[in-house]
Amino acid sequence: MTNLAHDPAWAKLPTAPLVTSFGGRVRDRRNALGLSLEALARRMNRAARGAVHFSPATIRSWEAAERVPALATTLFLAQVLNITVAELLGEEPTDRGDRLAEEVQKVLTGYASRRLADLGRPERGGVGA
Repeated sequence: MTNLAHDPAWAKLPTAPLVTSFGGRVRDRRNALGLSLEALARRMNRAARGAVHFSPATIRSWEAAERVPALATTLFLAQVLNITVAELLGEEPTDRGDRLAEEVQKVLTGYASRRLADLGRPERGGVGA
């Protein structure tokens, strides 16, 4: 994750409103599901099966636009929140856009699944390998 709070160039970036609204969409979806920050963190950790750990503070930092999750985490978050990545990013639905978003999501789902699996595996080549 990138810590944007310490980057003076952050305010100059044209994507700052996108990230702010991203955090708002995360918060709005979490609230719509009736989840506290702690409950969403537990749900994400349960789904990650120990490969990675998410804290309520991390989720709070996304919602406050202090940090931006990595691409794989964004996909994982969308799955846990039961929405598409396009919805999470605030894309307007269109037939063509929906089909493209579905294809991108399929590719990213495979990537995220492999990445989470890799994070849960012990490294090779160490002592006793």
